[in-house]
Parts: sequence; structure tokens; C-alpha cells
Amino acid sequence: MKIALLGTRGIPASYSGFETCAEQLGQRLVQRGHEVTVYCRSHHIQYEGEYYKGIRLVKLPTIANKYFDTIAHSFLSSLHALTQNYDIALYFIAGNSPLTWIPKLVGTKTLLNVDGLDWKREKWPAFAKQYIRYSEYLATKLPNLFITDSQVVQTYYRDLYEREPAYIPSGSDVEILSPGETLALFGLEPRKYILFVGR
Repeated sequence: MKIALLGTRGIPASYSGFETCAEQLGQRLVQRGHEVTVYCRSHHIQYEGEYYKGIRLVKLPTIANKYFDTIAHSFLSSLHALTQNYDIALYFIAGNSPLTWIPKLVGTKTLLNVDGLDWKREKWPAFAKQYIRYSEYLATKLPNLFITDSQVVQTYYRDLYEREPAYIPSGSDVEILSPGETLALFGLEPRKYILFVGR
């Protein structure tokens, strides 16, 4: 299949979880024999190659602005996708939901991976919060399927919109290391401590 990933800053991943997801998912799909394209923001991705880990990179410009960067780039990417005969277009971020109908014009199935409840963050002014909330609603209507990597977000959509996104948790490659010097440095013993990681 021909698969496009849209709505992130692009790869190689250097910023957030969605970029990491695009890179990890993309290379695994390539290994399974699919043709994968990741749309990249030209001002963000410095990698010069046309392919990265077997993934085709399409670098397009955008408006380098906190409020319009994502939607402007996703709109250009959606228009470009109309000419590429993709089977699937996977969008990231609920704020891109208003664009998920565009590839459907040429028969491409669209999916949307919604993020957390971004409208609750203090960084967004009132108009942006309203847009994000409306985009959440459209996420339940416009793409062929919407998904989440959070059971909390899944419950939120089910309770508020009476639509339940498919839950697909993010994975990771975890290397098992022997306890060694690091635990000794902190006076810890194997299986007798708790590690909490957050942001």
C-alpha cells in the first residue's frame, strides 16, 4: 500500500512523540513492504536526503508561526496528497481534523491520531482553544477512522461525543540492562526501587 503520514514536523524525529511515532511507524511499514511518505516542514527538517530509513520525505513550506504552522503545512500536504494515489493518509493532531476530507476526494482513506486535550493548556489563547475543541468534534465526523494512544482520551471522546476512537498504545524498544554501576551510584538494589518518569 501507499501510505502518507501528515501533520507532524517531519522526520528524522527531533521534537515530540508524534514525530517519533511517524519515524518508528514509517520504518516498520517500509519493512513490511509498503511505500511510506512523511510530509515534513521545510523550516524544521534539516536532513537533506529524499529518503530516510526507506521513507520518502516530502518537504513543503509553511507559515513559521505558533498558531498557523501546523494547519498551513497540513493543508499544503493535503493538496499535494491529492496527486499521489495514496491508499491511506494518516494525520496526527486533532487540530488537523478539518483537513481530513481532502484526500477522500480521490478515494484515499483517512485516519486521524488525536492528541491529548490540548485546549486545556495555558499556552493557547481563547480563539485557539475554541478551534481545538471544534476540531475534536470534527475528528469524530470527517476521517474514516480516528484513533488515540491514551485510554483517558478514549474515554473523553466516548463520554462527550458518544464516539469512541480506537485505542492503539504507543510502544517502545526497551533494552534490558544489568543493574551495574548506575544503581550502585545511587545506593539502589535491583527490584527494590521505583522509577517515575514524567514531563
